[in-house]
Amino acid sequence: MMHEKHMPNFNWAEAASTAVYLMNRCTINGVHELTPYDIFVGRKSILSHLKVFGSIVNIRISNANRENPDVKLEKCILIRYSS
Repeated sequence: MMHEKHMPNFNWAEAASTAVYLMNRCTINGVHELTPYDIFVGRKSILSHLKVFGSIVNIRISNANRENPDVKLEKCILIRYSS
């Protein structure tokens, strides 16, 4: 993933975390329509929030953390999913 997106090596931990996050939400051979996350948590996982690793995303800045009241979003690069 990192090589494909030309990411620096210091992001390897985030890339590994993202890979595990995605693998836990992929279906298992032999278990129809279930992922490891579904089995462990006991409910169907929501996948609508998934984006491509290394893609540009907009992060909403909370009112308390804004330096400029007019700036509500910040452009970032997706390297991991928040817990």
